[in-house]
Amino acid sequence: MSIFEFKDYKQYLNAWIESQPRKGRGIGRKIAESTRLSPAMLSHILSGDKHFSPEAAMDVALFLGLPDAETDYFLLLVNYSRAGSHSLKKAYATKVAAEQKRNNELQKKVNQIGRAHV
Repeated sequence: MSIFEFKDYKQYLNAWIESQPRKGRGIGRKIAESTRLSPAMLSHILSGDKHFSPEAAMDVALFLGLPDAETDYFLLLVNYSRAGSHSLKKAYATKVAAEQKRNNELQKKVNQIGRAHV
């Protein structure tokens, strides 16, 4: 599962949690601790219309151990979700699409190189 498959950070994070051993049982509490949020607030964020602050989003990315490019994309998704105006939402949507395209092209090149060396 790649973060670049997602346009919504909540869907990604919920899928990541679900993919963990025991379907992520207990992970929510650890994420809440790492972001200094209550487990209840984390639940509201993951299932409702509240969002991570940029600082909490960075803490989540660190908790997940995301590499730099994935951290940047995760933070972009959070900003996209938090955008309050149509014009800002549109600007972030353009950046999200560009990052997904860039990653897909990079992945294709990696796959071609891998097939060439087999």
